[in-house]
Amino acid sequence: MKFLRRIQSAVGLISVVLFSVEIVLVLFQILSRNFTDRSYAAVEEFVVTLLPYFAMFAAVYTMYNGNHVQIDFLYNKLPAAVRRGLFITLQAAMIITVGILVYGSWMLTVKQWGILSPALQWPNGIKYFCFVLTGPFMVPLFVYNIIKATRKELDDSQGLPETGAEIISEEGVD
Repeated sequence: MKFLRRIQSAVGLISVVLFSVEIVLVLFQILSRNFTDRSYAAVEEFVVTLLPYFAMFAAVYTMYNGNHVQIDFLYNKLPAAVRRGLFITLQAAMIITVGILVYGSWMLTVKQWGILSPALQWPNGIKYFCFVLTGPFMVPLFVYNIIKATRKELDDSQGLPETGAEIISEEGVD
């Protein structure tokens, strides 16, 4: 559990830093356009490059907090055993999906690496690398959810518990 908390803290901190950098740079662009009639293409390109990284790290953080959209109207009407089986199946499917997306993102990264961006002259592939970087952070939570469900401790939530008894002992995860 400590390992998952560290991931949660790290992706949360990275999200805040990326968001702060984006805000400062966008404000700089707005102020420079309005008060100096100058625009900096490199700053805009850097902001556009950072945006998918911020979005992906924030999405991972949201998953760890269990604050994502989960439509469960029909799901809650199913018997507990069926819900548990469906939950485990969906978590396993998410692990496979993340693997496919990481692979696809890696292939796009490699394919676009030789093309340079206009202002910064950075490889275009760097924009696609964000999922390669953030995807592996998602898998431990899905594994945790599967373990929780197979131990029949499923509470129909998909984030880390905020308080209370921890599902996986400290010794079992680290």
